Order: sequence, then structure tokens, then C-alpha cells
Amino acid sequence: MSLLKEAEPGREMEAKVQTWAQSLVYTLEELECKICYNRYDTRSRKPKVLGCLHRVCAKCLKKMVDMGESSPSVISCPFCRHETNVPDEEVWLMEDDRHILGVLSWQDRARRGGGGGGGGGGGREVVLNPSSLT
Repeated sequence: MSLLKEAEPGREMEAKVQTWAQSLVYTLEELECKICYNRYDTRSRKPKVLGCLHRVCAKCLKKMVDMGESSPSVISCPFCRHETNVPDEEVWLMEDDRHILGVLSWQDRARRGGGGGGGGGGGREVVLNPSSLT
């Protein structure tokens, strides 16, 4: 009976860890821009977070400004029309989605054989681990 009581906290902790891990799963769809459908990257297609928490790649945001669809100082979200201020009128200075960039960096290292495990993103989803978030 005492073994059962000792096992319960372990199961509870395991359930909490599993719930936490599930919240950090990104599907392949979430790793692409919803405007151009190109995969985010760590260079020109960085995922930028708008004030409404929607994500769009930097290239698409820049194109929206260049085509006059948004002002250089305030970008209107293409999904909900929430307005986000652009620092110094430079899209590249907007906040990056650190979590998505962490996933992309991990996948790049795995593809090059530099660790991180996995098969280079060939699965249907990506799971973050706590060390990739810092």
C-alpha cells in the first residue's frame, strides 16, 4: 500500500510535465507564414509577433508596408486589423517570436548533425524542450 502512495506523486508530476510539453508542440503549419505560406527562417523570413499575437514573416510585413497596405509606423494585422506600432519604422526591429526561432534553430542543428536529436523535422510536429527556450 505504501508503494502505491509513493507512486502517486510521480504520476502526478508526469501528468503535469506531459501537459506542459503538449503546450509547446508546434505543427508544421505553425512554422510557416499564413500570408505567403513559406516556412519561417532565421534570416529574412523571421516570424514577427504583432500586438494581437498573430505571427507574420518579416518579408510579408515589409511588402505590406512597401505596397502601401500599412503605414511604415503602424502595421494593421492582416487577420484581425489590430494595429501594431513599428519601432523606428523598421519591420526588422519588431519583436521576433523567440519560441518559433528556437524550434527553427533546433531543426537546423539536427539537420546538420549538430545534435538536438530527431530526424530533422520530418515528423508532423515539433516539441520544444526547456533548454531551447532560454
